[in-house]
Amino acid sequence: MRKEMTVDEWKIFLSDWNTRILAEEHYLDENQVLETFPDILTGKGIEEGASKKSLDALEKYLGTALPGSFKRFLMASDGWSHITMATRYFGTEDIDWFYKTDKQWVDDWVDSASREEIPNEDYFDYGDNQDPASIRSADMRNLLKISEARDGYEYLLNPAAQTEDGEWEAWAFGTKLPGAFRYQSFEKMMQAEQSQALLEIKPASKMDLFKSEVNTHGAIVFVLFLPVIILQTLIALPFRLGAWIYSRLKSSRKDLN
Repeated sequence: MRKEMTVDEWKIFLSDWNTRILAEEHYLDENQVLETFPDILTGKGIEEGASKKSLDALEKYLGTALPGSFKRFLMASDGWSHITMATRYFGTEDIDWFYKTDKQWVDDWVDSASREEIPNEDYFDYGDNQDPASIRSADMRNLLKISEARDGYEYLLNPAAQTEDGEWEAWAFGTKLPGAFRYQSFEKMMQAEQSQALLEIKPASKMDLFKSEVNTHGAIVFVLFLPVIILQTLIALPFRLGAWIYSRLKSSRKDLN
């Protein structure tokens, strides 16, 4: 069983994630990263870690202790620019209860949601095939909002669903899904999202590069020799036409005889 990341491991994890994304120029251009995060190249999205004083103040304000993995994340970086999703995780100054920041929106969602109870075997399925709509709407009023909302998507923590060691369920929530992809903990969600992000920018294999090079060279050779092919065809055309006419005349003579 893998141990949870330490504060120092979180720092490496977050820095490595953004550094590898920023190394891909095509990704920056296609996703307008520098427009969204104009200062990203200097600090790579990493902030100074949250102090014990600020964490204590946040937990006092919330009336509860934060889950361990999220707390260590804040100690590593008090807020973080999530380049892949073009959003930002809040620092201790901005974290708040979802119901307090988006009351009307939450009420509308809960009022329109199905009242059918979701069995535990379906709800606690955290696999890739989980149904985003399988969320317990009653939990919406208990969620902790930990990121900005961008294009209908945001990140939330659910204290109503906790592991034995006190980790809160994490939601990648979106109105376009609609619903949420859920994870057992904040750390598991971040690891899954990093894996997917790096998979999308994974460089082509040597075989892919070889095939691409062969196709490119083949196209270049064809373009270069196309005029020669056309010229040879034009030169051969009169001879082929003459041979065809001769064969037709010869055939006609045989018919007359």
